[in-house]
Amino acid sequence: NTSTLHRMKETYWTTKQAVIKKLGKKEDEHVVASDSQLDAKLEVFKAIQRSSMELLRVIERYQDRLCGM
Repeated sequence: NTSTLHRMKETYWTTKQAVIKKLGKKEDEHVVASDSQLDAKLEVFKAIQRSSMELLRVIERYQDRLCGM
């Protein structure tokens, strides 16, 4: 399930941040920048995926109506 996977990833990152903070370690700024870039790219990918699926549904409905005539 996508929502379960999302919750697991979110829990992982939250836990990772808590451990780093608790140990007093500083995250490498390049790693943080890389993580944020990856997150941004994933959000764009998900938005495109949702739009594509919606477009596919609309095209399928249109095709059904054309064939039904």
